[in-house]
Amino acid sequence: MEKRSTGKGVFFAVTAYVLWGVFPVYWKILSEINSFQILAFRILLSLFLAGLITTIPLYCFSRSAKILSLSAIGFLQFINPTLQLFLGIFVFGEPFPLRNLPAFILIWAAVLLYSWSFVNIKRTGN
Repeated sequence: MEKRSTGKGVFFAVTAYVLWGVFPVYWKILSEINSFQILAFRILLSLFLAGLITTIPLYCFSRSAKILSLSAIGFLQFINPTLQLFLGIFVFGEPFPLRNLPAFILIWAAVLLYSWSFVNIKRTGN
């Protein structure tokens, strides 16, 4: 017997049906509107969404900065560039010259050394 994943299938099916039904109405509405107004609306909507996309992560960071220690936040800030590097190499096929590998290894060795010393200090209580 095969497992069925109905949650994702239902979501994608409903999304496809809604888009299929809404797009003709959207294009009919747009045919009555001046192209300058459409462009202005898209620019204003983009600015509004860009504000939200910028504000939400900054809000989450400020909340987490109140909860976590600064050393934990500093360590977590090394994860994002590393994930971006791996995404570029493995997903987008970006070149990674071997001359860059020693720098990458040294950076993470320093981060691990710092983390180990921090854990060691916490464990001994000094």
